[in-house]
Amino acid sequence: MSFIVGMLLVLAMVIQKAMHRIHWIKGSLTMVMTGSITQLMLDMGELFSNPTTEKITDLSTVIFNLADYV
Repeated sequence: MSFIVGMLLVLAMVIQKAMHRIHWIKGSLTMVMTGSITQLMLDMGELFSNPTTEKITDLSTVIFNLADYV
C-alpha cells in the first residue's frame, strides 16, 4: 500500500514539473522546495533508523540551510 501511495506522489510531482515546462514557461518554479523537503525527509528517516552524531550534525545543517532559504 505504501508503495502505491509513494508512486502516486511521484506521479503528482511529474505532472507538476510537466505543467511548468509546457504551460507556465514564464512563471517561477515551485519544484525547488519539493526536492529539498524530500531530501530532508529521507535524511530524517535515515537518522531515525540508525542515529549517529554525524547524521545529527548533517541534518541540523540541512535544516539550518532550509530555514535560511525560506
